[in-house]
Amino acid sequence: MPDKRSFYADDDVSIPTPGYNSKISDSLKQKESLHDATEVEGMIIRTVPVFERYANEARLYLHNKRELAAAEWGTQKSAFCNEVKSIKTHIDTTIVEPVLPSLIYILTTALSGSIMVNKSSLPVRFVAPLLFGTAAYKYFMPQSYANTVAHAAFYEAKFPAVVQGHADLDATINSAKATTKKTVDCANESLVLGVRATRLWVKDTIEEIKGDK
Repeated sequence: MPDKRSFYADDDVSIPTPGYNSKISDSLKQKESLHDATEVEGMIIRTVPVFERYANEARLYLHNKRELAAAEWGTQKSAFCNEVKSIKTHIDTTIVEPVLPSLIYILTTALSGSIMVNKSSLPVRFVAPLLFGTAAYKYFMPQSYANTVAHAAFYEAKFPAVVQGHADLDATINSAKATTKKTVDCANESLVLGVRATRLWVKDTIEEIKGDK
């Protein structure tokens, strides 16, 4: 009995090798190039063009935003450090006397002024501690007070409206001082005249009494 014919007897056993990394043939490469595929180390990677384009755009967008955020953070950090350094420099150049115990004296004086006017109106209770504290600051720390006034005048010069307001306030204060001085002088003169008139009246009265006797 003849043997059964095997249709696959002459075929070679072909066992696929997963992840086989070898360069494809030129003919296969030509065929694969007709599709959306990319060769990476001899292997064909199929991609979707639309997805790849949007993925690249998203990656570039996130990268740019991260770079901008990092640059902005660096700028703000540098600006903050410069501001802190500038403030520290201003404080060091303004306050030249020892802070203690002068600060304790100034606070004590300001609180004393607040206690003295505790039964007065609200504006007086607000202004009095400031005036007492400023006077104490000028007395206990004169050089620092002079530096503070100089810095205030320097920054005030940058704002014309503030300068004009300061000038108007000074003019009002000077006018009030002049009016008060004039009133006091008139009162003193009136008092002197009144005393003189009273003295003359008393003198005349006494002389009349003596003449009647």
